[in-house]
Amino acid sequence: MTENINEVLGVSQTSISDTNPNEVKTADNSAENTLATIAIIVLILGIIATFICLFTLCFVEVPKSMYSTKTEFSPSGFATTVMVLLSSLISWSVMTVLSNISLTLKDINSKIKGEEKPEIPNPQASKATMPKGKSKEERIAELKPLVESSAISQQELDDLIKEEFKES
Repeated sequence: MTENINEVLGVSQTSISDTNPNEVKTADNSAENTLATIAIIVLILGIIATFICLFTLCFVEVPKSMYSTKTEFSPSGFATTVMVLLSSLISWSVMTVLSNISLTLKDINSKIKGEEKPEIPNPQASKATMPKGKSKEERIAELKPLVESSAISQQELDDLIKEEFKES
């Protein structure tokens, strides 16, 4: 009486990755990169719109008489300007946080599954250094993925190699 629900529904429990264990998986971060790009665009456009609203809605010309006007401060225009700025900041922060959460979850998932992924240092961290305890060729080969991932530039890698050959 206790049948497997997957067997009844005809669902296979093997995934695509189980069929070829030697297949190397690469994480596709295009959606997260797109979301981060859209977030930056929203922030920039929001700041530009804030300045436009500041000069057009906050200071309005009010008719003083039939032939003259005077410029006055508009509290409702100022409120609209502040809301444009806040909405763009909130949209930017939500999209950035969602992108970072997704990237972090993908990283955690790959570490749990034991997938090999080259370590990429924080770009804001100090300059990369040559790994020690291995031959020069092995140390240079370990730094090549950093150039490919744009963590360091080719010039920085060349400088590290020159420094390493000077020391030895």
